[in-house]
Amino acid sequence: LGLNKPISVLNIDAHADLRKTGERHSGNPFSYALKDNYLDKYYVHGLHEGYNNKYILNQLEENKQLQFNSYESILKNQESINASITAIKNHLTEEKIGLEIDLDAIANMPSSAQSPSGFSLDYIRTFIYQLKQHYTFEYVHLCEGAPKNEAEKLIVGKALSYLVQDIIKE
Repeated sequence: LGLNKPISVLNIDAHADLRKTGERHSGNPFSYALKDNYLDKYYVHGLHEGYNNKYILNQLEENKQLQFNSYESILKNQESINASITAIKNHLTEEKIGLEIDLDAIANMPSSAQSPSGFSLDYIRTFIYQLKQHYTFEYVHLCEGAPKNEAEKLIVGKALSYLVQDIIKE
C-alpha cells in the first residue's frame, strides 16, 4: 500500500503463511496480500512440506505468482546457497524485494512454532550476505520470536541483533 504498486517478497519460513482468508492471523497475511493485489511475486525458501496443509501446497503449485523451495528438497539435493539464490532470482526478477525472515525457520530458535529441524543461524546470516549481492530490500520483517524465559530472551535478542547487523552492514 505504501509503495503504490505490488511488491515481490522472499519469505524464509517453514510455513507459507497462505492459509484461507476469513480471519486475519499470522497464517494468512500473504493470502490477503494476494487477494488485495499488494503482492506481485512470492517465494518461500525452506518451507517444511509436512507442516503446510494441502490447500496451501495446492496454491503454491497452481499459482504462477507463487513459488517455493522446500527444506526437504534443500536437504535431499544438498543444495548450496548459490543454487538456492539462483532459483529465487529466476522467480523474483526485480531488484527490490521485501524480505521476511521467520525465526521458525531456524532450528531450535525460541519461536512460535519452534522446531528441532531447520536452517542454522549461520546459514541465514550467510544467505543474507549473498542476497544483498542481488537485491535491495524495500522492507525487512523479522518475526515470530517467542522466548519463554530469560535465557531464551537472550538467544532471540542476540539472533535478531546479528540479523539486523547483517542486513544493514555495507
